[in-house]
Amino acid sequence: ISIEHFCVNDLLRWILVHSSIATTAIETDFEILKKCIQSMPSFNRQKQVWETILRELIKSFCDFTTLAVGLSTMTRRIHNDKNNESFKSSHADLVRCAVLDSFASETCDQMMNSYRQSHHL
Repeated sequence: ISIEHFCVNDLLRWILVHSSIATTAIETDFEILKKCIQSMPSFNRQKQVWETILRELIKSFCDFTTLAVGLSTMTRRIHNDKNNESFKSSHADLVRCAVLDSFASETCDQMMNSYRQSHHL
């Protein structure tokens, strides 16, 4: 079984199950995802897997708390690498993606439309 297959199938399922029962395991799930992604030699492949996971979480209407925990976990530095600036920037570059940008824009638009409708603007 490949790491990519494990992430996109098994780990994604764990994240969704854990987010639906409000467990503290979500952070651990994202730590596992982070380690799996770090083990992939190609940054492009890492980015593809991350975007696939993120896209599927969004499609499943994963709650914002789960996404926030995931984003925070994915960008957090490991204590051994706190002086490694390339580590910090590479994880920020990984997490920043078109899928996340699109989701943020769409969510903002939905919230603004709801606000306008509720206040008759």
